[in-house]
Amino acid sequence: MLIESIVINQELPVVYWAFANLHFWKSTLNDVLDVKVPYDDGYNKEYVMTVERPLGQETIRGIFFCQPNKRIEMFQPVPPPTFSQKTGVWTFESCEAGTRVVVELGFEVDSEHTDPTSVEKTTDMLRGYLERNLNLFKTKLETATTEELLEVDKLQYVKVA
Repeated sequence: MLIESIVINQELPVVYWAFANLHFWKSTLNDVLDVKVPYDDGYNKEYVMTVERPLGQETIRGIFFCQPNKRIEMFQPVPPPTFSQKTGVWTFESCEAGTRVVVELGFEVDSEHTDPTSVEKTTDMLRGYLERNLNLFKTKLETATTEELLEVDKLQYVKVA
């Protein structure tokens, strides 16, 4: 399991909104190529996300369970290649400097990649992506204007038939 945290100088509802809004992910993370959300009732969200990775594009399917302004739980019934399981929890709490976000990523490497070197490389790769993504969220949330954030909020999810 990986655990990382970051403090973002922004109000908690705005930070939570950014992490729960997959359009924000696409507008912030340059490796997110496409996002489709076939289901979103504000608490439960199914998504299909395509990302660019060193070996090519990966499409993953995930489910978010959202507790607004508190917590997002995620699991991926179709995890990325090399994983047999991938889960995550994002928690949000107000602090003096803004909002503290704590991310816990759980994962299991599939049976073809279980040698210690592969597991270590996979863990390092995930930690790198997580740290990069948290810092990109922080930068955008601390520098974007209200108008820019509202533009992201106006985007409509592409529904999957």
